[in-house]
Amino acid sequence: VQIVGRDCVGALAAITTSLMGEGLNIQDVRVANYIEEDDKPTFFIDEFRVSSRATIRNSKEITERLQKRLDNAFDRLRSAAEGAGAQVFESS
Repeated sequence: VQIVGRDCVGALAAITTSLMGEGLNIQDVRVANYIEEDDKPTFFIDEFRVSSRATIRNSKEITERLQKRLDNAFDRLRSAAEGAGAQVFESS
């Protein structure tokens, strides 16, 4: 699972909590931050290798549910940090 967004305090916690909420176990993670020049926002690209005890039959459905979870989590973070947000991408 690849997740891309504008970094803020609590972003990684929101992502890992959302993954757990979908019943996914994190096996490995790669975290990359990109800082723009002139005090512009910092962005992240986080890639997670996940597993699940349940059989996953429809990755698109899980991706959509995870996106909703992240939207809700980052909406809560926006109240503390202007411009927080993330986008989920399926990875093979």
